[in-house]
Amino acid sequence: MIEPRKFKVNSKVSQDQLLKSGFVRYGGEYFYKRYLYCYDNTKNPYVTFKMIIYFESNIPIVMYSIVCEDGCCYPPFYDPDVRYNNSVYEKTVKVYNEIIDRLIRNNILKEDNKNE
Repeated sequence: MIEPRKFKVNSKVSQDQLLKSGFVRYGGEYFYKRYLYCYDNTKNPYVTFKMIIYFESNIPIVMYSIVCEDGCCYPPFYDPDVRYNNSVYEKTVKVYNEIIDRLIRNNILKEDNKNE
């Protein structure tokens, strides 16, 4: 079964890099939002990836969530027990991993291979 990529923020990421990679600045925070899954044949999002990066004493801090259309966390992303035979989860994680790979290539994130 496909698993979500693990990552951490690149400690040397700059504010310019964030803007060039599609983040939007609001105050001192940088927001990134992408749709992971939309209802069939529509552009209505069902699962969304949201990331915020802010700087505290010039150290980047990252927060992210995978949410459903109602704003609640998308359970299969966080709970392996509800992933079995879930095609929406499979499609969602595939797109999520592509986004994380792109952010790693852009030096926004770094791969995190630590076992939890």
